[in-house]
Amino acid sequence: MALRWVQQNIAQFGGDPGNVTLFGESAGGSSVQFHLLSPMSKGLFHRAIAQSGSVLNPWAFADSSTLCKRVQRFCKALGCEATSSEELVEFLMKVPTEELVLGVNKALTEEEKRPIATLFVPTNENGVHEGEETFLPGLPEYLMAEGKFHSVPFITGVTTLESIFVLGDISAKSELREFLNNKFHVIISMFLNIDENSNKCREISRKIKSFYLGNKPVSKETLQEVAEFYSDIFFVSGVYRSAKKHQAKSSSPVYLYKFSFEGNMGISSAWIGPNLLPGASHGDDLGYLFDGTLFEDLHSKADAESKRMSEQLVRTWTTFATTGDPSLGSDKSGSVIWNPVTENEVVYMDIDKEWSMKRDFFKDRMAFWDEIYESL
Repeated sequence: MALRWVQQNIAQFGGDPGNVTLFGESAGGSSVQFHLLSPMSKGLFHRAIAQSGSVLNPWAFADSSTLCKRVQRFCKALGCEATSSEELVEFLMKVPTEELVLGVNKALTEEEKRPIATLFVPTNENGVHEGEETFLPGLPEYLMAEGKFHSVPFITGVTTLESIFVLGDISAKSELREFLNNKFHVIISMFLNIDENSNKCREISRKIKSFYLGNKPVSKETLQEVAEFYSDIFFVSGVYRSAKKHQAKSSSPVYLYKFSFEGNMGISSAWIGPNLLPGASHGDDLGYLFDGTLFEDLHSKADAESKRMSEQLVRTWTTFATTGDPSLGSDKSGSVIWNPVTENEVVYMDIDKEWSMKRDFFKDRMAFWDEIYESL
């Protein structure tokens, strides 16, 4: 609805309805990609930027059968034992808004509350009547494999260590470290959607834990390894797989990046607290792209190097929005060429003090996750 409004009205604000860019970060990034997959969004935009978010991230999507079970559990937590869709909808329509919000927490198990768990997320639409519009007609992985998405120039990427923000709780709470050591398979079952009591879940959990931690326990001494695990399962592997799948079927370029710059305009340390490890955390790139009330303190204290990064990043993003090619905005002379991902090379722009093209995006870690997803 919003994109259709933009098409109808953007010219009144000096915009071009034939040159619209969708742009989002985290859940906003996955939302951009949902529009890439949706037949309802066809022709409504012409470029896409998805920062630190993909439909293939485990928090971004759940299939319709999983969502139906969650709705039943949610309604049961609110006192409704019905199982039919019609009865559940009728019940939910009568529940006050405040009870709906509080009910989500009641419907989560104690295990689900420990990691970042979201009960309700986008899903595929089944059983729609003929002639009705369908936002997401199938599973994202299937739609991408079949090339059923809008082929537009696409930028996507992550920060160097997305999940630094989870380390505060893990470092401070011994019970959370104990949970990760003793019930690691529960997290894997939730985010890979496999039965936690199955041998398959136990085996995959063992492989993942061994890959990141070896024989070491989760502790204050292994925060780097824990951050890499959470970064990969929450963000990096999904973004990486999305970039490859889009490149394989798209006639338009796919540009991949890693935001490595550590300046004093990153939002993680400013909003959450001092980072426990070096690296750019989830959302840090936003401080260099946006101004306004939320970012006033960051911008007022910014050093010269951070201001240069902000100018360069904004210039690159706006150049891409204008032309579909980010290379012209990489520096004032346009000398840094941002090459797209190819069938043979997962190249990416390393966004740091000096911007540079690199190969093998988190090579060993992404090769490992390719194996994990192939085994599911």
